[in-house]
Amino acid sequence: MNLKPALIGLLAAATLLISAQAAYAVGIGDEAPDWTLPVVGGEEDETLMLSDLRGKFVLLDFWATWCNPCRQAMANKLNPLWEEYGENEDDWTMISIGLGGRSETAEGEQGFIEQMGYEWNFVFDADRATGPYRIVGIPTIILVNPEGLVVARGHGEIVDQVRQLLNPETNEEGLAVLERNLAAAR
Repeated sequence: MNLKPALIGLLAAATLLISAQAAYAVGIGDEAPDWTLPVVGGEEDETLMLSDLRGKFVLLDFWATWCNPCRQAMANKLNPLWEEYGENEDDWTMISIGLGGRSETAEGEQGFIEQMGYEWNFVFDADRATGPYRIVGIPTIILVNPEGLVVARGHGEIVDQVRQLLNPETNEEGLAVLERNLAAAR
């Protein structure tokens, strides 16, 4: 029995499926879909709504506790960014969105957050409210501008763009990069 044709067909179908999902992903220049999610470690009914943050830049970090690259990005990129610029919450904020699934729970995330001493906003998406973002790999980082448009999407390099944006000495360069991102997406 020759499995080669079946394997090639299966790979082709998987490639088409992944391409189709990527085509429907929220991209640069798109309006960031709104969501309301429970705050990890917050009061019983405390939630955070993306649209309530209009008027400031919002860095969205999609992650899970079982994801080693997510943990590394938090320790090496996100936490240093928050420690340096977290006090400027009038201009920006950072939200890590825990993706439910596998054995992921809000309580497990809360334990990890407390153990690491992280102080920015964490929410938990058990019901896939962020599904329209089509996150196919984590960590994924998305930057939303004050008007609610996605201006950057990727991985750790987005944190470097945010640092450039928040640093008063490189702010204009950071804004120019984001404007070029939007122009290229149009």
